[in-house]
Amino acid sequence: MRDVRRSLPLLPAEWQSELRASRASPVHGGMSGATLVRLQLPDSGDAYLKIASARIWRSCGPRSNARRGWLAVASGARLLRVFDDGATAAVMMTALAGAHPGDARQPVGDIVRAVARGLAGLHALPAHDCPFDETVASRLAQAREMMKRGLVAPEHFADRNRGLAPEDIYDR
Repeated sequence: MRDVRRSLPLLPAEWQSELRASRASPVHGGMSGATLVRLQLPDSGDAYLKIASARIWRSCGPRSNARRGWLAVASGARLLRVFDDGATAAVMMTALAGAHPGDARQPVGDIVRAVARGLAGLHALPAHDCPFDETVASRLAQAREMMKRGLVAPEHFADRNRGLAPEDIYDR
């Protein structure tokens, strides 16, 4: 699902007309296998659109959507649209001010400062309000469950892990 033009017919008609009128810039570097694009919407500013197959969405989509919803309250971003027909899923969310850290046109120092500000803001959120357990034990249990369900895609592993089984990386 890396190409938004090929994914467009999979989305509802009202999404398609809005997306055709928008300027889309691919965002590279993700590891989920989903398509991620930054949009310049004609009437409502910048947004991000993430489109994934059902297989990918089942492994990370619902948890990611819940996180985005919780973070949106704190960050000022808004969920614009959510779609899931069992085969394809997508979410569109307003963009926050600034440039994506993967934008090669940005000076490295600016990127580092922007990421640091973002992380400082994230860490300033009251942890007691966070409904998610992201402890190491919880993340390892999630990884084990994903392996058991066959939801780990070795083709998305970093070069240093190519050729390794998910269980080998987990054990390491």
